[in-house]
Amino acid sequence: MRAFPEETEMHIILHQPEIPANTGNIGRTCVATGTALHLIEP
Repeated sequence: MRAFPEETEMHIILHQPEIPANTGNIGRTCVATGTALHLIEP
């Protein structure tokens, strides 16, 4: 059972991320959950 219905589309937006390790962890979490990740001015 999924926490969200199939039609729900989530997006994570990081604006000028400063800590590469945190950005990587967020990226891996997005891959695992099927969430879109947008990096603005990395």
